[in-house]
Amino acid sequence: MGRTTSPEDIPGTRNLLDADIPELSQQPLQPTEYIPPRPTPLSMGRRFREKLGRWGDWLLRYVPEPVKRPINSAFNAFKKKVMSLFPKQSKFEESKRSALKGFAEEHTIKATNQTFDPKRFLTVVKQKALEQFQSQTKVRLDLKARMENVSPTDGSLIIEVRNFHSKTAIVLESTNLDELWTEIVEQI
Repeated sequence: MGRTTSPEDIPGTRNLLDADIPELSQQPLQPTEYIPPRPTPLSMGRRFREKLGRWGDWLLRYVPEPVKRPINSAFNAFKKKVMSLFPKQSKFEESKRSALKGFAEEHTIKATNQTFDPKRFLTVVKQKALEQFQSQTKVRLDLKARMENVSPTDGSLIIEVRNFHSKTAIVLESTNLDELWTEIVEQI
């Protein structure tokens, strides 16, 4: 084993705690009294705020009132006539079937007179579908889509009906329906 050396054994080194206090060439700093900086004149800021306030008041006095469009009874009668020509039609047709004495139910939401792509259709019917979800039930989403394609060889229209479905999910009282819907739609 080697011999350990201490700082005293090394020539030219000594313990700083045992050393003499060195002589200082300058006087140490002495604390002086605190002198705060000169405050800025408040009157300048106050005058500016007053002028700005007066200018804002002047500007608000000269802003014109919004123009009101007069609507008379002739316009209202015309609008009523036009609205009666085009009655609002429901976008969707809803139906319900049950089996096993009401134990199993099938709810159908069908688009009428409109064409949707599957993602948009699922987004539009989301709220109606979630209203049908009840706690303590199993849910499965089936999407039946009519696909149209033009044949590149002879230009004829090919129409096929395709079914897409999700896995069965269980709806509990604590289930977040929005997350469940997102999960079901991703499976399709």
